[in-house]
Amino acid sequence: MEEKRLIKFEMRRAFGKTFFIAYLIGFLSGCGGLISYWIQVRWTPVESISCFDAWLYCYSVAESSAYKVIFPLVICLPYLTTIYTDRKSGMIFNIVSRMSYSQYLISKLAVGIVETIIMSASVLMSWFVISISLFPLNIPDTDLNVFVTGAFSEFYTEAPLKYILILLLLNVVFSITFFVSCVSISFFLNSKYQVVVVPFAIYFVLEFCAQYTNYAYIHPIAYYLPFEFLPLTITQIITGIGVIIAINIVVICAQCRKRDIL
Repeated sequence: MEEKRLIKFEMRRAFGKTFFIAYLIGFLSGCGGLISYWIQVRWTPVESISCFDAWLYCYSVAESSAYKVIFPLVICLPYLTTIYTDRKSGMIFNIVSRMSYSQYLISKLAVGIVETIIMSASVLMSWFVISISLFPLNIPDTDLNVFVTGAFSEFYTEAPLKYILILLLLNVVFSITFFVSCVSISFFLNSKYQVVVVPFAIYFVLEFCAQYTNYAYIHPIAYYLPFEFLPLTITQIITGIGVIIAINIVVICAQCRKRDIL
């Protein structure tokens, strides 16, 4: 009973004003891609214009798309800091007096994962709704527009909707992985500022290192954008995410067994 009440309370926290601010930031970060695509194809034959290309411009292809830059903000802003603020405010003592600490953590993770799924899927689906409203539903012409590589790229010219859905799934899976990783990291941080900034720092440091080492596994963007400059195969994506999840499980299980919750 107490666990259900906690989940309802946390759902209200997760889907409050900050959620919609983060959604708006994520949505607007890709809208510049629509303008870039329109400029790119305004003199292109209609049969070579495709809403699928427009969606990819929103997602990453256009230089005016900032989604992959602000990705950590969109995923972490709505809910991540509540785990730290619960500890800092002492509210956690009131909660664990009614349930075990492991139940509390599992409930927080469940709510965070649900919020992350809805956030990442909503942003990407909103772009697609606008793209399909503005541009024709043509098969992409890779000779004149976007040519993709990496995992699942063979679907883009044959079944582009399937490819878009796969990218959406990859985005959701990596968003969950990134959120859970940030939760694990937050256990070792000592301020709300650190909880907000450290995920950005790790994300950009790994991205910077990947640029100069050509080591695909440490390239975070490649896990949800497999056509990036270091394209990953599906085996590499599954292996990389699997390793990250395994590390997070170890950290979270250790926290569940911890007696000193502060």
